[in-house]
Amino acid sequence: MNILGSVAKGVSGAVFGSDAQGSSPEDLEVEALLGRVSDGVLSEDRREALHSLRDSLLDNPKAQAAVGAMGFPVLAEVLREDRDDVEMVRAALEVLVGACTPVSSSDTEQQQEVPVSSLNADLFAREPANAQLLLSLLDDEPVGIDDFYVRYHTVQLLTSLLSSSSYRLQDAIMSSPMGVVRLMDMMMESEVIRNESLLLLIALTRANEEIQKIVAFEGAFERLFNIIREEGALDGGIVVQDCLELLNNLLGGNSANQLMFREMGFVQQLTGMMKGSAPPETFDVGLAFGQAVLPRQKAANILCALETVMLLIVAHAAGGSNAAKPQAPEAMQLQEQNLVANKELLVANGVLEILLELSLAEGGVRSSSVRVQAMRCMATLVEHDDRNRDRFGSSLVRIADQDIPTLQALLRVALSADGAVERAAAQEVIRCYCVGNPDGQTMLASTLSPVSGSVDGGKGPSSFGSELAKALVGGEDLLRSCRAAATLSYLLDGNPECKQRILSIPLLLPESSASPPELLMPRVVSYLASSLRLPRARVPHPDPDGDRARQARGRRRPRLGHGLRARCGLPRQRAAPGGTAPPWLWRP
Repeated sequence: MNILGSVAKGVSGAVFGSDAQGSSPEDLEVEALLGRVSDGVLSEDRREALHSLRDSLLDNPKAQAAVGAMGFPVLAEVLREDRDDVEMVRAALEVLVGACTPVSSSDTEQQQEVPVSSLNADLFAREPANAQLLLSLLDDEPVGIDDFYVRYHTVQLLTSLLSSSSYRLQDAIMSSPMGVVRLMDMMMESEVIRNESLLLLIALTRANEEIQKIVAFEGAFERLFNIIREEGALDGGIVVQDCLELLNNLLGGNSANQLMFREMGFVQQLTGMMKGSAPPETFDVGLAFGQAVLPRQKAANILCALETVMLLIVAHAAGGSNAAKPQAPEAMQLQEQNLVANKELLVANGVLEILLELSLAEGGVRSSSVRVQAMRCMATLVEHDDRNRDRFGSSLVRIADQDIPTLQALLRVALSADGAVERAAAQEVIRCYCVGNPDGQTMLASTLSPVSGSVDGGKGPSSFGSELAKALVGGEDLLRSCRAAATLSYLLDGNPECKQRILSIPLLLPESSASPPELLMPRVVSYLASSLRLPRARVPHPDPDGDRARQARGRRRPRLGHGLRARCGLPRQRAAPGGTAPPWLWRP
């Protein structure tokens, strides 16, 4: 064990700055325990040494460093040669998990740029045989070990290794003929192992398209939806969120997996799970009318499901090494065809109605993040899609026991919502509906009608155009009028007929017949003049060096003109030698 001791001294000195001439107590203790494990004769003594080694790692990064420097070959030998002793294998895995897991609180650990646990995980993953050894433990007997704790700690250790050395472990798993299959089989184990396997697969599929394809081919979609149903669908807990995150990893930028997802009927399962995701109306003190209470975990689950919808309708770059490679024209055309097919199937299965229910019906669910994401999905569905535009333009939502057009409900959100992000999302839906849609622009412009009488009096507006006109002549609320003007610009963009029509329509009818009606252009010019008269807030400079330079310039002595210098009895400034210098280069 003298070699192990010298290695431990070097590692401790490099990581923690200890004296190279002496060993720390942690090094000596770990060296002694590893000696008992490797040279011990009695199994009971070796198991006891492993248990003591496991306990010494608790919140002790120095012991972690010592185990990483001396212990990995010893522990790997236990996993390889002592499989008949399940308790010893279990204890060795616990030591490895403790050495590769960050400690909860340690001042010494916080001072290091790279945690010792990450260094240990990278060191252990550098040897491909170690990953193969761990995967073999998950195999069926007699090769593997059919023990709950052995499989649980093995999955835990693989997850820790992925977090610190993902590419090495991905390569090692891909080089194993049955590596991914063994990990997929863990999803059929007990609930605890299944949940840990979900976390492992999420990390494994995050940036590797080939692993994504293998996992999907091994039946991941069906297993994930089965787990989601068992856990209560979108009303379930964190396990549902984990399943949806893994589903999104498999679908993002992977046309082959999206094709399999669509052809095997999982789009219908996705929309069926999302239907009725908005809870029934509940009225609490202080809540706006119709806003339904939404638990935080359910909101997170719905957001993950909406992300799944977005991945199916928006082009994303492939993960892993293929992300930086330009796609061939054939691949881009195939991806575009795939997205069009996804859109058609989603809309046919009622995803548009689901999005309206989440974002607008009775004010939407009580989660601004869910409402915003639902509107972003709507914008993507209607953009450059004539059939979806027609269906969207004729749809209605129910608000306060009244059915109103969806675009009118979006206008109310764009003008009056509390959050700027939600207002921007509603405006984006209107913009996507109008861009390249002259018929839709003309239809919305035809509803524009002048506001009669007092702006603040009378009944509320009953159409998109009347609400827009009332906001444009909104009296003292200049910000609301500016939002209305931004929305109006979408109706005018690229449509000369709408421009002529709207410019000729009066916005506000005068109270007296002798006064002319007010048109759009004078009103917009008056708003522009009012906005220019508003005090401008100083925007901080992003460059701190620039701020210091301006402060230094501000502390300089002000320059005086010739006349003022003469009145003060000061000499005139002189030009630089060799000619006349510009005024800003003159020096006293």
